[in-house]
Amino acid sequence: MSDEFRVHNFYNYTLEELPAVKNEFDGLYESALHFKEAQIDLSKLCKSCWLKKYDEQHGGHDVEDEKIYELAEDHWKEQEKNNGH
Repeated sequence: MSDEFRVHNFYNYTLEELPAVKNEFDGLYESALHFKEAQIDLSKLCKSCWLKKYDEQHGGHDVEDEKIYELAEDHWKEQEKNNGH
């Protein structure tokens, strides 16, 4: 989808509907931002530090998109394999 289409698509909403569209967009933006930050931190932080930052059970905050936890598990398995564990 081109940027031009995305911009013009906003014009299809009424003035009353636009605040809800903005709220939805802001939520999607925040979700994508947290996902990308957590993804970058996978290569920067050790497993326990990453979990402390991005897992509520370990004192952090959960990332809304649960796919990040699948990627994290795959990342740690690969690290263990490369380290000979």
